[in-house]
Amino acid sequence: MEINPTVLIIDDEIDDIHLLEMALRQINSTARVIGMTNGREALAYLEKTAEGHSETLPNLLVVDLYMPGVTGSEIVEYLRNHEILQRLPVIILTGSTDDQDAFRLKQKKILGYFAKPETLKQYLTIAEKFQQMMKQVA
Repeated sequence: MEINPTVLIIDDEIDDIHLLEMALRQINSTARVIGMTNGREALAYLEKTAEGHSETLPNLLVVDLYMPGVTGSEIVEYLRNHEILQRLPVIILTGSTDDQDAFRLKQKKILGYFAKPETLKQYLTIAEKFQQMMKQVA
Protein backbone atom coordinates (compact mmCIF):
# COMPACT_ATOMS: atom_id res chain seq x y z
CA MET A 1 0.00 0.00 0.00
CA GLU A 2 1.14 3.54 -0.48
CA ILE A 3 2.44 5.43 2.56
CA ASN A 4 -0.95 6.80 3.60
CA PRO A 5 -3.55 4.62 1.88
CA THR A 6 -7.25 5.14 2.37
CA VAL A 7 -9.32 1.98 2.73
CA LEU A 8 -13.11 2.11 2.62
CA ILE A 9 -14.75 -0.85 4.37
CA ILE A 10 -18.44 -1.40 3.58
CA ASP A 11 -20.02 -3.98 5.88
CA ASP A 12 -23.29 -4.08 7.79
CA GLU A 13 -21.52 -5.73 10.74
CA ILE A 14 -19.78 -2.99 12.74
CA ASP A 15 -17.67 -5.55 14.65
CA ASP A 16 -16.22 -6.81 11.37
CA ILE A 17 -15.35 -3.25 10.38
CA HIS A 18 -13.57 -2.69 13.70
CA LEU A 19 -11.61 -5.96 13.51
CA LEU A 20 -10.46 -5.26 9.96
CA GLU A 21 -9.57 -1.68 10.87
CA MET A 22 -7.43 -2.90 13.80
CA ALA A 23 -5.67 -5.39 11.53
CA LEU A 24 -5.04 -2.84 8.79
CA ARG A 25 -3.62 -0.34 11.28
CA GLN A 26 -1.27 -2.99 12.69
CA ILE A 27 0.01 -3.65 9.18
CA ASN A 28 0.21 0.06 8.27
CA SER A 29 -0.24 2.54 11.12
CA THR A 30 -0.67 5.44 8.70
CA ALA A 31 -3.59 3.83 6.87
CA ARG A 32 -6.76 5.88 6.88
CA VAL A 33 -9.72 3.58 7.35
CA ILE A 34 -13.29 4.65 6.68
CA GLY A 35 -16.06 2.29 7.77
CA MET A 36 -19.61 2.41 6.46
CA THR A 37 -22.41 0.05 7.43
CA ASN A 38 -24.74 0.93 4.57
CA GLY A 39 -24.17 0.32 0.87
CA ARG A 40 -26.36 3.22 -0.21
CA GLU A 41 -24.43 5.62 2.03
CA ALA A 42 -21.13 4.29 0.68
CA LEU A 43 -22.21 4.79 -2.94
CA ALA A 44 -23.31 8.36 -2.17
CA TYR A 45 -19.92 9.02 -0.55
CA LEU A 46 -18.05 7.57 -3.52
CA GLU A 47 -20.16 9.52 -6.01
CA LYS A 48 -19.55 12.77 -4.13
CA THR A 49 -15.84 12.01 -3.95
CA ALA A 50 -15.68 11.15 -7.66
CA GLU A 51 -17.28 14.48 -8.51
CA GLY A 52 -14.48 16.19 -6.60
CA HIS A 53 -16.73 17.62 -3.91
CA SER A 54 -14.81 16.09 -1.07
CA GLU A 55 -11.65 14.10 -0.41
CA THR A 56 -9.67 11.86 -2.70
CA LEU A 57 -10.94 8.45 -3.71
CA PRO A 58 -10.04 5.47 -1.53
CA ASN A 59 -7.11 3.32 -2.62
CA LEU A 60 -9.04 0.15 -1.77
CA LEU A 61 -12.63 -0.88 -1.12
CA VAL A 62 -13.36 -3.90 1.06
CA VAL A 63 -17.00 -4.86 0.58
CA ASP A 64 -19.22 -7.38 2.33
CA LEU A 65 -21.19 -9.39 -0.20
CA TYR A 66 -24.50 -9.81 1.62
CA MET A 67 -25.89 -6.66 3.23
CA PRO A 68 -29.45 -5.41 3.56
CA GLY A 69 -30.42 -2.74 1.06
CA VAL A 70 -27.60 -2.38 -1.46
CA THR A 71 -25.58 -5.61 -1.66
CA GLY A 72 -21.89 -6.00 -2.37
CA SER A 73 -22.72 -7.31 -5.85
CA GLU A 74 -24.76 -4.19 -6.56
CA ILE A 75 -21.92 -1.97 -5.34
CA VAL A 76 -19.45 -3.71 -7.66
CA GLU A 77 -21.88 -3.47 -10.57
CA TYR A 78 -22.39 0.25 -9.95
CA LEU A 79 -18.64 0.90 -9.72
CA ARG A 80 -17.80 -1.03 -12.88
CA ASN A 81 -20.35 1.03 -14.84
CA HIS A 82 -19.15 4.39 -13.49
CA GLU A 83 -16.73 6.40 -15.65
CA ILE A 84 -14.51 7.49 -12.73
CA LEU A 85 -15.07 4.77 -10.13
CA GLN A 86 -14.69 1.75 -12.42
CA ARG A 87 -10.96 1.35 -11.73
CA LEU A 88 -11.21 1.28 -7.94
CA PRO A 89 -9.71 -1.92 -6.56
CA VAL A 90 -12.40 -3.94 -4.77
CA ILE A 91 -11.98 -6.89 -2.47
CA ILE A 92 -15.00 -8.90 -1.40
CA LEU A 93 -14.99 -10.20 2.17
CA THR A 94 -17.92 -12.53 2.79
CA GLY A 95 -19.40 -15.33 4.81
CA SER A 96 -20.75 -16.87 1.59
CA THR A 97 -19.41 -20.24 0.52
CA ASP A 98 -21.18 -20.14 -2.85
CA ASP A 99 -18.63 -20.67 -5.64
CA GLN A 100 -21.02 -18.99 -8.07
CA ASP A 101 -20.74 -15.75 -6.09
CA ALA A 102 -16.96 -15.80 -6.43
CA PHE A 103 -17.09 -16.65 -10.13
CA ARG A 104 -19.68 -13.96 -10.91
CA LEU A 105 -17.74 -11.26 -9.07
CA LYS A 106 -14.37 -12.22 -10.54
CA GLN A 107 -15.96 -11.57 -13.93
CA LYS A 108 -16.41 -7.97 -12.71
CA LYS A 109 -12.64 -7.63 -12.25
CA ILE A 110 -12.52 -7.54 -8.48
CA LEU A 111 -9.08 -7.68 -6.90
CA GLY A 112 -9.92 -10.56 -4.56
CA TYR A 113 -12.60 -12.66 -2.89
CA PHE A 114 -12.06 -13.87 0.68
CA ALA A 115 -14.05 -15.67 3.38
CA LYS A 116 -14.62 -13.49 6.43
CA PRO A 117 -12.10 -14.21 9.16
CA GLU A 118 -13.28 -15.07 12.66
CA THR A 119 -10.33 -13.96 14.80
CA LEU A 120 -8.05 -10.93 14.93
CA LYS A 121 -5.13 -13.17 13.93
CA GLN A 122 -7.04 -14.23 10.81
CA TYR A 123 -7.88 -10.58 10.09
CA LEU A 124 -4.15 -9.76 10.31
CA THR A 125 -3.39 -12.47 7.76
CA ILE A 126 -6.05 -11.06 5.43
CA ALA A 127 -4.76 -7.49 5.93
CA GLU A 128 -1.26 -8.63 4.93
CA LYS A 129 -2.69 -10.21 1.78
CA PHE A 130 -4.55 -6.97 1.02
CA GLN A 131 -1.30 -5.04 1.36
CA GLN A 132 0.48 -7.37 -1.09
CA MET A 133 -2.40 -7.14 -3.57
CA MET A 134 -2.37 -3.34 -3.41
CA LYS A 135 1.35 -3.26 -4.20
CA GLN A 136 0.63 -5.25 -7.36
CA VAL A 137 -1.95 -2.77 -8.66
CA ALA A 138 -0.17 0.42 -7.55
